[in-house]
Amino acid sequence: MPYPMDHPLPSLRYVETFNVEVEGRGMIAIKDPRRYATAMLTLESGALFAVAACDGKTTMRQLAESYESRTGHPMPMAAVERILDVFDQHYFFDNPRFGEHRKQVDEAWLAAPVRPAAHFDYAEPGAEAAAWAELRAMLDGFFREEGFAPGPEIASEDNSALALIAPHIDFLRGGRIWARAYGEFIRHFRGRTVVIVGTNHQPSKLPVSMTRKAFATPFGILKVDDVVQDDIASALAIDPFEDELTHRVEHSIELAAVMIAYLRPDLRIVPILVGDARHLIDGEEDEETDEALADLATACREAVEDGDGEVALVASADLAHIGEMFDDTFRVDDEKARINRERDLEMLAPLTEGEPEGFVRFVAEERDVRKVCGLTPIYVVASACARPFRMLGHDTWVDPNGAGMVSYAALIARRE
Repeated sequence: MPYPMDHPLPSLRYVETFNVEVEGRGMIAIKDPRRYATAMLTLESGALFAVAACDGKTTMRQLAESYESRTGHPMPMAAVERILDVFDQHYFFDNPRFGEHRKQVDEAWLAAPVRPAAHFDYAEPGAEAAAWAELRAMLDGFFREEGFAPGPEIASEDNSALALIAPHIDFLRGGRIWARAYGEFIRHFRGRTVVIVGTNHQPSKLPVSMTRKAFATPFGILKVDDVVQDDIASALAIDPFEDELTHRVEHSIELAAVMIAYLRPDLRIVPILVGDARHLIDGEEDEETDEALADLATACREAVEDGDGEVALVASADLAHIGEMFDDTFRVDDEKARINRERDLEMLAPLTEGEPEGFVRFVAEERDVRKVCGLTPIYVVASACARPFRMLGHDTWVDPNGAGMVSYAALIARRE
């Protein structure tokens, strides 16, 4: 459609961009991390100028003048309008059309009894079975490499597992540590319910959010333990279901749910997202967050104690995020990866002594320069179980071009 020359262009919503190759050409892929726009769009880098100007202030005339000043050629108006139309069609602009779409998506999600899998919907219609079989084969391979039987074949030796700290990086990158963490956990857990405390990577109104929805996974639907969930929710001064929409596309619990369903589809879960406890690092007061996290840790501890061996805890948490792709000014080389590993192990050492405050203190003293996204769930779970953890493994994913690195670890705590 034609865009008036002197009206502001639409405002682009927050998006994620990354480099891809399409038929041998370097392109820029653009996707919506909140998944209201379900399509991933690709642009040649030269076309980014048009999208970058969509700030709700710049006019088409200003864009055209800027383009001509920079290139010495008139802006290809028809091509730019086609690009903007495609972005509008797929709900990438923050406008009334998107507002109505978001409302419909949110209402449909809230009304559904089951949370659809947000990150395992990549299969073409009719090809799901093959995709899920491929996923199972990949996980089987990781578990065999780590010395475990695959899937439900893992036999529980005892019921000593109390709490687990495990990654939420994707399986392809972190599969070896995923297998080591959950293989050890399932080998030592015979209970019925896993309380999953995951990182909320999105802006949220409340420090703790819960949902009553069962979780759909490629390996079946995991039901929620309503009794344990209600006990935990009732112990909080806030209503954790008020912010339920944060669960719609968050991957930290979804990936843990997929792994649990792969191993023991009979288990029930209690999904809990916790937000950024920035005040623990900055030293600023935040009474609501302090109270919510303290109450949550106490409620999780009581759920374990009252559960008589039937309830265990999982912190779904990654560690450091460094490099240019995480807004640092440097690229990641072998030396930076080595230093990060040393810092990670030093940071995790207090947990092996049963001292979660020491873990938080280490991150605070670093001013969280390494962007530890699992700070809050690790702190809550470690505080709840009040037991020393044993290190099972540590690893990193490093971008092949050195643009960034993510580290993650597996630790387990036993019952007395």
